[in-house]
Amino acid sequence: MQEKLKELQSLLDDNLITPEEYEKMRKNILSGEQSVNIDSFSKKNVEMPTEDKTNSTIKINWKILISVVAIALVAIVAGIVLILHNNKINDKRDFAQQITNETNYTVKYVASRDAFEYFASGDWQTELTNNVEEYTSDEQVSTSFIKDWRSTVITSFQARSQQRQGKGSRFEIMNPENDKKTLLVIKNGKVVQDAFSDITYDYDN
Repeated sequence: MQEKLKELQSLLDDNLITPEEYEKMRKNILSGEQSVNIDSFSKKNVEMPTEDKTNSTIKINWKILISVVAIALVAIVAGIVLILHNNKINDKRDFAQQITNETNYTVKYVASRDAFEYFASGDWQTELTNNVEEYTSDEQVSTSFIKDWRSTVITSFQARSQQRQGKGSRFEIMNPENDKKTLLVIKNGKVVQDAFSDITYDYDN
C-alpha cells in the first residue's frame, strides 16, 4: 500500500494527475480497493515530453513558414511576369505610334495577335488602292509601284521587324479594299506573305 501511495504521489508531483484524481485514488488505495492500477493510469496520462512537444511545434511552424514563403514567391514571380508583359505591350504600342509619326501609315498594335497592322494614308493610300484594284481586275500593277514595293516597302518592313520592339511580331499591310485581309506580312525579317509576289519585274529597266 505504501508503495502505491508513493507512486501516486509521484504522479501528482509530475503533474500527470490532478489533485482531485489524486485524492480519489488515494482513498481507493487506503480502503483496499484492488481495481486501482496506477501503472496503466500513468501510461494513459503521460503526455509528450516538453522537448518533443517543442520539436513538433517547431516542425509545424517551419512547414507553415515554408508554405507562406512559397506562396509569396509565386505571387512575386507572377507579378513580375505580368509587369514585364505589360511593359512589353506598352513598348510595342509606343513603337506603333512612332511608326505612325514617321511614315505614311496609321499603325495599330494588336496585342492578342502580336501584330502591327499598317493602314495606308494620304497619297500612298490612293496609290496602293489603285494598284490593288488593277491587280484584282487585270492581275498586274504599275512598274513604278512594284519597284517601290519591293525595293522600299518590303525592305523597310524587314528592318522594322528586326528592331527590339518588333522582334517576334507580325508586320502587316492591310488591304485598303478589305481591311480584314493583308497585302504583306513580315516577321523577324522574313516575308511570310506578299500579295504581289507573282508580279514579274525587269530590274534592269
